[in-house]
Amino acid sequence: MMGNGGNRCCICGKPLTKIASIERGMGDVCAARYALFNPKPKNKNEGFAPQSDYVYYIIEIKGEKVGVVIDKDISGFMSVTNNIDNVCSEIGVKSVIYRDSEGVWDFWSEQMGFKSLALHGTPTTNLDTAIEVAKARYFSEVGGLFS
Repeated sequence: MMGNGGNRCCICGKPLTKIASIERGMGDVCAARYALFNPKPKNKNEGFAPQSDYVYYIIEIKGEKVGVVIDKDISGFMSVTNNIDNVCSEIGVKSVIYRDSEGVWDFWSEQMGFKSLALHGTPTTNLDTAIEVAKARYFSEVGGLFS
């Protein structure tokens, strides 16, 4: 089960009530909205050092592929934050918008490193807001919240 702060959707933060949603870490609406891929994590039982366990999908911002990554926050696996280079290599991107194990969305790119997606000093916990902030702040694409 994902460490999702009291059975809340890892995408929108709404409470989860269905067993299947709690196990998945997201509600039916968010699961249907986002086509998330789950790479097979390497674990101790397979003879590899534990890597990150996450789900992701790819969006395009100003012609660049950007990964949207959710750290599943499973004990025994590295956090996405601590394994960001490998995660980007695995999914084939040079920048990501990612939800860390604290439920906060952040940004990372090869060129800029780690950057905040906080809005007016408040950590961003909503995916749509995180994408809009990243577009405006790190890709100079104004729209949505910033129109």
